[in-house]
Amino acid sequence: MAAVRAFSCELNWHGRRGFFIWLSNDHDGVVLNAERSVRLFDSLDSLSRFAAAEGLTLIEDTPSFWDFDNVLAWCCDPRPPVDCSHLLNTWNMLADIHASRGKANDLLSYADQQGRSVYEKLFWGCNLPSVTPEGQRFDPIWSAEECKSLARLLRLGLAELEAAMPASPKAG
Repeated sequence: MAAVRAFSCELNWHGRRGFFIWLSNDHDGVVLNAERSVRLFDSLDSLSRFAAAEGLTLIEDTPSFWDFDNVLAWCCDPRPPVDCSHLLNTWNMLADIHASRGKANDLLSYADQQGRSVYEKLFWGCNLPSVTPEGQRFDPIWSAEECKSLARLLRLGLAELEAAMPASPKAG
């Protein structure tokens, strides 16, 4: 089993800011509270104190920022340009939050499989150096239907995010 790597994250969802911990090891996920909701913190300091008390070493000092409101806005008017890296990272984080809650066999997982071609287009559109031949670049052309399909899948993930949010951030 790989060692757990912990990362601080900040989110914006419905205008609400909060901090959470993303864990990466054999199975990526987020720290949950007793109600199996995302454990949110009102400050980076309270998140850091919690991590230390739990024996988690945060890998980076600066939290990654997840602007789910921005993604929702794109979903309300899905059209090019498609920011492949931003939307792929969001898709993956939503899937990790969902899986953390033990929801691996329901609608989001099904949709994730159905959206494989859209996911692959996002992936290749990121032009990751490890998989993109030197000197080449893939700039996908997105049809209106593909944008709508991607928006439907992301909206489903955002609905799951809504279900995973606690009533209010805790000081930790």
